[in-house]
Amino acid sequence: MNTDISQTSPKTAFIVIDGGPCSGKTTGLARIKQALEGVGIIALVMPEAATLLIKAGVTPWDLDSLEFQGHVTDVQISLESTFNKAAEELARKHGKKCVVVCDRGLVGQAAYLPGPSPLALLDDLFAERGTSVESARARYAGVIHMVTAADGAESFYTLANNEARTETPEQARVVDKRTLAAWLGHPHVAVAANVDQQGRPVSFDAKIATVVAEVFRILGYPQPIEIEDKFLLERFDPTALTVPYEAISLEQTYLVPKEKGSEERVRARRWLGSGSYYHTVKRPSPDGGRVEIERLITVSEYRRLLERADASRQPIVKTRYCFVWNNQYFEADAFHGRHEGLFLLEREKTDINDSTDLPPFLRVIRDVTDDPAFKNSALAKAA
Repeated sequence: MNTDISQTSPKTAFIVIDGGPCSGKTTGLARIKQALEGVGIIALVMPEAATLLIKAGVTPWDLDSLEFQGHVTDVQISLESTFNKAAEELARKHGKKCVVVCDRGLVGQAAYLPGPSPLALLDDLFAERGTSVESARARYAGVIHMVTAADGAESFYTLANNEARTETPEQARVVDKRTLAAWLGHPHVAVAANVDQQGRPVSFDAKIATVVAEVFRILGYPQPIEIEDKFLLERFDPTALTVPYEAISLEQTYLVPKEKGSEERVRARRWLGSGSYYHTVKRPSPDGGRVEIERLITVSEYRRLLERADASRQPIVKTRYCFVWNNQYFEADAFHGRHEGLFLLEREKTDINDSTDLPPFLRVIRDVTDDPAFKNSALAKAA
């Protein structure tokens, strides 16, 4: 069986809905399907692999965690392969975009593995099946983490709607945090919480509305406009972080664009020795923003595109530290090479009016969101 799950049809997108027990995923999945179909997008909802196994009698209580997660991996890969094929057929038949919304994804399994480095353990498990954690990350266009009701909406916490779950509220909170930590390093992670950034309760309807809005943002509907806050840091020491994080090595190379007025680049991401590769084209938008089209490519296509590297710009090389604080997904970049000593913090927003609550453990010099000198395109210019 082919286990390379990093390639999909350009008309198909996979989105993961993950989270702790009793987070509202069942309702979220149903609302997403309705919302997507309402705008003419075919939506397939893929069931949770672990629940299928547990209901069939293959349980984590009778096997050790690695054995069970190995079976979960096999079922998940098989499901994704089947749904990908079906999505391609439906997209081709109807001439429409097809989205597969997954009830959990491969990487989230790390939450249920023991030891101080569950992602490394998961990567070893994946390697036995011819894939890797980074390849699995690249499989999904985005990840939306729905926080368990046991964290901020305790009175609504129940396991009555899923016979495969047995966690107490305390255990649910631990699993929830470990699940979110497992996805650190994916380029598009959003959090749907039960409280806002000021600690005020969020209604369940508002939480579901956030999830649906995030799906549309990930898909770039009606057009993918990039909105982010960017800050210059005095310094960045990952050992000083008070929250879990993942470090990803990035190398970004600008290309001579084929379209006038556009910007084109390729990017290589590496984690634990495995790589994924992306081709991005940015075009001006009529409303003043930018339309960004990004696609996953093979390493051979990446190498071919490098032949169009812009000689007037140098590659950007950096280590990206990904973490969540106060339900916000941050990326701190530590630059290497001629920009050694430069540290930038970014947070991708869901709305232009959505303010960023900065982590107190970082030393921010100033907001450089609108400063063109700190854009990658400017930093890449040859000295």
